[in-house]
Amino acid sequence: MMRESLLYKLHSHGKQPGVVADPNRFREKYTSKYGKCRVFKVLSVSAESKKWVADPKNKKCDAPGSWFCPGQYPPGMQKILKEKRD
Repeated sequence: MMRESLLYKLHSHGKQPGVVADPNRFREKYTSKYGKCRVFKVLSVSAESKKWVADPKNKKCDAPGSWFCPGQYPPGMQKILKEKRD
């Protein structure tokens, strides 16, 4: 079960035999000297999602101009989020 999770695949990508992140969706961009921090670029993000995220009306902040703005997902992610298991 754990081996199927995205977190496991990103954490163990290239470190554990046979574990790789989907190369069509993720590219490793940075790994710290001792491998404690890794950054992956998310590939194939639609222009529609990028536009939605950039629109200030889609940010839910404490107050106007506040630094605390909890994230929310673009409409295109709703199908995927409905399939998730906590």
